Amino acid sequence: MEMMLAELIEKLFIVSNRIWLLESDIRQGKEKELGLEEVGRRALAIRDLNKQRIAYKNAINESFDKKNALKEIKVNHRSEDFKQLDEGTMLGGLIKLIRTAEIKDLKNVKAMENMLLELGLEDERCDQYYPKRFHKYCGKGLKVSQYPNQFAEYLVYLSDKKISSYMEIGTRWGGSFIITVEYLKRFGKIGNCAICDRIGETEHLREYHKFQKFTYLQMSSGSMRFRNYLKNRKFGLILIDGFHHGGMPEYDFNSTRDKSKYLAIHDIRSIHSLEVVDLWNKLKRNKKYNSVSFVQRYPEMKNEYMGMGILEKK
Repeated sequence: MEMMLAELIEKLFIVSNRIWLLESDIRQGKEKELGLEEVGRRALAIRDLNKQRIAYKNAINESFDKKNALKEIKVNHRSEDFKQLDEGTMLGGLIKLIRTAEIKDLKNVKAMENMLLELGLEDERCDQYYPKRFHKYCGKGLKVSQYPNQFAEYLVYLSDKKISSYMEIGTRWGGSFIITVEYLKRFGKIGNCAICDRIGETEHLREYHKFQKFTYLQMSSGSMRFRNYLKNRKFGLILIDGFHHGGMPEYDFNSTRDKSKYLAIHDIRSIHSLEVVDLWNKLKRNKKYNSVSFVQRYPEMKNEYMGMGILEKK
């Protein structure tokens, strides 16, 4: 028995030490330095090691008194907050970055720009749209189709607007939607949320239903079904980022202009979305609205891309 007990104690010491080494940086709040992939890897490793640790402790307790042994039951520790993953999507860990960030960082444009990079960029037009220094973030995480500097200023601007509901027309991967909802939730309660897009839900959005209640409307924003959906509804903020040609930008604006206090439009400076650019230039001259735009370029990019604008009725 003494030999067995000594063996168990030695194994408990080894596994506890391995857990301590893995979670030390996480406990010190160094998730950004580690990177999301490393945080996720450590979280899964800690989870498995913790099961071993508990088994060894319970075995040691039982070796002294099987009848009255005190058994430990596993409770969540910090790494468990990163465990809600689906086939390695890392969605739980990505959301955690926003939900645990300090408010001062959420209201700091540079800090938000850095966080948005960590949350991941889309890679369909990586070489064309993003500086080379950002390519390591492309195809990762939430695959956001935004310029981080523009999106960061946009979000910080919205932080004090007391927005309690949100709709997105055109979402692609769903990254902008998830980030916007999670960001706004840090500054107040969010009620009705919805997406309208002709394509089906992505893996990220299907998983996001576990974290946030929202409606996904797989339909064209030009359809009668969508007009009927909007008929008796209003939102605090609507983002228009749907089909960028064939008169749809103006159609989407006309169908939503009375349905939201704040109306946002994406791609207002993109050389590939001239209908959106023309619409924005017309709207910002309209005396019925106050407008603000976020169109910063990265100096190494020759052309202008993306750009975000917000309209508010006077």
